[in-house]
Parts: sequence; structure tokens; C-alpha cells
Amino acid sequence: MIGLIGHTVVDTVIGADGAESTRLGGTPLYARRALHAAGAECIVVTRGPDPGDAVVVPGGPAYDSRLDHRDGTLQVLAAIGRPFTPEDAREYILPAVHRCEWLLLGGQSAVDFPPETLAVLAAAGHMLCLDGQGLARGAEAGPVRLRMFPATATAGAAILKLNRAEALAATGGRLDRGALMSLGAPEVVVTMSGDGVLVATDDRLSDVPGTGAGIYADPTGAGDCFTAAYVLERARGSGPVIAAAEAQLHTDRLFLESPHTATPPAGTLSGMQADGIRILIAEDNALLRGVLRDALEEAGMTVVGEASDGAEAVTVAERTLPDVVVMDMRMPNVDGIEATEQIAAAEWAMPVVVLSAYDEPQMIDAALNAGAANCLKKGVGLDELIDAIRSATVA
Repeated sequence: MIGLIGHTVVDTVIGADGAESTRLGGTPLYARRALHAAGAECIVVTRGPDPGDAVVVPGGPAYDSRLDHRDGTLQVLAAIGRPFTPEDAREYILPAVHRCEWLLLGGQSAVDFPPETLAVLAAAGHMLCLDGQGLARGAEAGPVRLRMFPATATAGAAILKLNRAEALAATGGRLDRGALMSLGAPEVVVTMSGDGVLVATDDRLSDVPGTGAGIYADPTGAGDCFTAAYVLERARGSGPVIAAAEAQLHTDRLFLESPHTATPPAGTLSGMQADGIRILIAEDNALLRGVLRDALEEAGMTVVGEASDGAEAVTVAERTLPDVVVMDMRMPNVDGIEATEQIAAAEWAMPVVVLSAYDEPQMIDAALNAGAANCLKKGVGLDELIDAIRSATVA
């Protein structure tokens, strides 16, 4: 279970198409949406308007925000909310989140989570993921102007998340490992819009490719959804690179289907029709399995079965006789290589496209030698996966 802490905000949003709407926003709402979509439990602690099913810390005023996405994203904070104080942490937050190992802290401005509050939460044994957008925005009402912030502002955080503009402002224009590590957290995650994710740790800087899905028409809350999915994957034991790749896929799933997002442009999932190809998905990670299912169905395919290990994949393949099996290489019990070999040798054999978290030549060779039609690295663009599936059906 993950704790989500932050203000509920009154957002007035102007989309890329000029349509204007007013709705509640902020980390608690968007992050909760992402976790619920992944089948994960969470506890919300908020200040401001009650979003429902949350612990509300008393005291105002609420944040009042205006976002205009017609030419990039311009934001004005008309009112600044009250900080979460150490006393708030002890009286409201800690009793509510006592069952949560990880806490996602979503600040709207630099005042929301003072270092003293972070210290109280960390001292209670929680792992903290701090969304640094508030720190980069400063503490004043008015048009948002990104800026540097001291490393002491992130003390106690295990993960610091920023977008590219926030990271450039915070580091004085640098995105190298040394600059990102100077921000004070041992793990810094920078979302690069459609260009993927940078993950900086003490020993490396990883550049995680994007999904190829393009830019969201209304990205409001996308950063919160990504961060929630990233924390969920880290809590489940995934490393930073895998967590970043899967969080991107999960965010695409939500925002390409979002009711407040305009029709995706050509080249995204809506334009990738695949003639009703029948698919079996074999993947032990339930989050990624769901992302693949929704993405492939959005592309016009039909998912006729799912499996969480290789043995189940063979059984379901024989029962459902799909056109193509999309198979994870690493699974418990029977792995993807052995399952592919069994399917390829069966009288009812069908093509198998293997997905691997590794790109070593020997792993690719093992998949192809087992009978796979293709072997792709996890995190490839959906267009490449769809092309591989199509090619497998006509091979």
C-alpha cells in the first residue's frame, strides 16, 4: 500500500484545443487514479477540498491554479495553500499511513513539505518519493517561474522526481549525473516528455527510451500518474530503469484513454489498426500485462487470453489458439524460452514474439533458437511491437 500526501487543488484547465474546464486536481487525485488502474491500494492524506475517501488535514486556504496548454504549459498559482507542518505529520499523516512503506509527496509550491516535516516522516521508517515540482516553483503566488532550490529541501527523500524544465531550472541548465545528484536525493528521476526518462543514481545515469506514443493533448496530472506508477514498481522490487519504462507505459494507457484528453494524433495508438489479430499475452507483471492488453486492443487486436507464467501460457495457447503469443522472457516456473519451445513444437503451433528486459545477443539468440518469430526489448515503441506482431502472422 502506498500513501499519497498533497494538496487537493482547484484547477482551471485550458486544453490544446482551447476548451476550458474547472475541476479538482493535485497529486492525491491523479496519483490515486494511476494506482487504482494498476489494482494497487493507497491511502490519501490531503488538505483543501475533500476529494472523497481521504484523510483531510484541516486548515486553508486551498490552492487555486490555472493551466493553459495551448502553447506549451503556462501555469498561474492564484492562491498558495498552507504547509504540512511536523505537527500535521504527527497528528494526521502518520496515523493514516502507518501501513504504507512508501509515501508519495506531491507539493504544489516550495512551502508544502518543509525539511522538518520530511524528517518526521522519514524518521517513522517511511520511504519518501518527493515530487520536486513544488520546490522548483518557489513559494509565491502568481505566474509559475521555475528556479533552483537547496539540496536541504530534499533531505530524507529516497527519490526526487522532476520534469525536464524543472530539472534544468534546479541545476542551472545541466542534466548530467553530477548535477542531478547535487539536488540531494540518492535517486533522481526526470521525465522528458515524449523523449523518455533520465534516472540518476550514485553510480550511473540511465537514459530510458520513450514509448513513441507522442505528446498528450491535455497532460494535466500525467506527471503525478507517472510518479505513482514508478513508486509502485519500485515498491514491487523493480529497479529504476524497469520502473521508469513501465511507468511510461502505464501513463500512456491512462492519458491516451482519458476522458479529458482529446483524440490522439495520427501515429499514436488510435492510428495503429491491426485487423483483429488474436493475441495471447504471457507476462508475470500484472501492471505491464494490463498495459499491453489495453494498448493492443486500442490498436485493433483482440486479446483472447492471458498468462502469468510459461506453463500457463502453453495451456492457454492450446485452448485459445491465438494468432500470435506475446511472451515475456523471464517468468516464474516455466520461463518464456522454454514455453516458446513447447509452443513451437506443438501440432497447434503459432508464432511467438518474445519481449526481454535484456538485449544481450545470447538472450536474443536463445529466443530465436527456441522458435520465436522475433525478440524485442521491453520498452520498445508500440508501433515496433505491432509491426513485429503483424510480420509474425504473415511469416
